[in-house]
Amino acid sequence: DLARTVSSDAVSEEITRVVADPFDVTAEPLYRAALLRLSPTEHVLVVCLHHLVVDGESLPPLVTDLVTAYAARSRGAAPVWADRPAAYTDYARWQRALLGTPDAPTPYAAAQLRHWDRVLDGLPTEVTLPVDRLASERTGAPTAGEVRASIPGELHREIDALARRFGVSEHMVLLAAHAVGIGRWAGTSDLAVGVATAGRTDPALATVVGMFVGTVAVRVRIAPSDTVADVIRRVRDTTLAAYDAADVPFDWVAARLGRTESPLYRVGFAYRAATSAVDVALPGLRVSIVDAGVLAPKDDVLLTAEAATDEAGRPAGIEIGRAHV
Repeated sequence: DLARTVSSDAVSEEITRVVADPFDVTAEPLYRAALLRLSPTEHVLVVCLHHLVVDGESLPPLVTDLVTAYAARSRGAAPVWADRPAAYTDYARWQRALLGTPDAPTPYAAAQLRHWDRVLDGLPTEVTLPVDRLASERTGAPTAGEVRASIPGELHREIDALARRFGVSEHMVLLAAHAVGIGRWAGTSDLAVGVATAGRTDPALATVVGMFVGTVAVRVRIAPSDTVADVIRRVRDTTLAAYDAADVPFDWVAARLGRTESPLYRVGFAYRAATSAVDVALPGLRVSIVDAGVLAPKDDVLLTAEAATDEAGRPAGIEIGRAHV
């Protein structure tokens, strides 16, 4: 019996303990699981995976494999896995061939590094945020403060209309708003926002479990005379240029610019478009998802946004603080 009995009052605390316990990345598997028994008919399965080996897009294939395995084992049979067109090792070999190494980059990677040299030249070394503590100063606290909010469907449709008007994505409109808000909050007109990129550039990687997410620094300069259109168009141009240079790992960029100790950005942004819910249908069980809460992010301020659509495909609202990358 692998289940551990816990009371319903203690289950949240136990989930947090399992998730917040640090990994030793040099000596142990980068995943763990625990089965908590609340009663003979109610259990909680806690699965924790290190971000080094998994990203948000890995969750659907992982859940699919879990459902496949459970359904087969409950019948006393071995699971039969679907063939996948690629493996993470294929991606690693492709990336090494494309980029080389930090000390010996390929011409392709060197061109992207020169882009970042130009774009980030003269970026302020500090953005002073009026927060009670910085991510770099947290000690011993497993969780960070989190504020969740919802943008209603009506406002979401206005954001969508604004994006269409300027020929940009909702992502870019929200990023522009985030940068303006942070700039006013921090009293600066020049800042970089760390933006997550999916990294799955080949359709063959869509169902591969692994860590593909990367980061680019979108530098936003805001002048007092700028209009909304000015800021949105500037964010569009800067973001598209950043995506064109997103293959090179950002730790290479930071090291090249001597910013390993002073981060290139302290503010993050992650956007996720509406996706179909993962079907967690296990035979003989009723299943629901339990939110494990948020762990301390590496950024001082991280804005996440997950957009939803209705049955007709129209904007139906945006959840702030819910996206996973």
